[in-house]
Amino acid sequence: MTTKKNLVKTMFMNILTAGIFATVLASCTSPMEDISEGLVNGVADKMLDSKGQKEREEKQKQERLDILLNWNIGSEVDQEAIDKFGYDNCFQATEVPASLWDKAGLNTNSSDVDINDLRFVRCLIYTYAINGYAPRVGGLICNKRIAGDLVSIFRQLYEAKFVVDQDGTIPMVQQQGMAVVVISEEPLTSNDLAVRLFKERGFTWGGDEPNGNPNYFSK
Repeated sequence: MTTKKNLVKTMFMNILTAGIFATVLASCTSPMEDISEGLVNGVADKMLDSKGQKEREEKQKQERLDILLNWNIGSEVDQEAIDKFGYDNCFQATEVPASLWDKAGLNTNSSDVDINDLRFVRCLIYTYAINGYAPRVGGLICNKRIAGDLVSIFRQLYEAKFVVDQDGTIPMVQQQGMAVVVISEEPLTSNDLAVRLFKERGFTWGGDEPNGNPNYFSK
């Protein structure tokens, strides 16, 4: 009798356990679906965020490259954009774009300068920035006779990280385009790299003249 009683008891416990397990499993179905859906949604959100971030980064890269493609004077650029645009392309003498005539105070009827004798020198300049220093798009209009000199001088100044200040305007053409003012934080001295480079190219330095402008060079 004891054996039969124990057998019945065991069978009953197995049935009861199976029922409890089935009930628990059924009750967990909905939460498990919620968990799975949450994981899927989380992964999808991360993928979308990653794609959006990548698109924003690519857009920013293109905007920085466009600054050089359009040669927006006074705008900051980064090394990645410079490399993509081409370093040598950042230091060139070209024809004067018509859009710059007014900025430089020039017009085709000017009596003191022949437009055909002028060139636009584009260059990168090393300037102060919010987080230290940064490359900036620069440029000036000069006589074609000194254009090559200025391309070389400003390239050397940039590579030496000589700080030059320039906003988004074009310096006025002076002395038939044969003179230039280098804007720096402090007046230039005879020891400054800019003075040495200009003198090596045969320019006269204003600092050598009584009451002369130490930032002024002419040829």
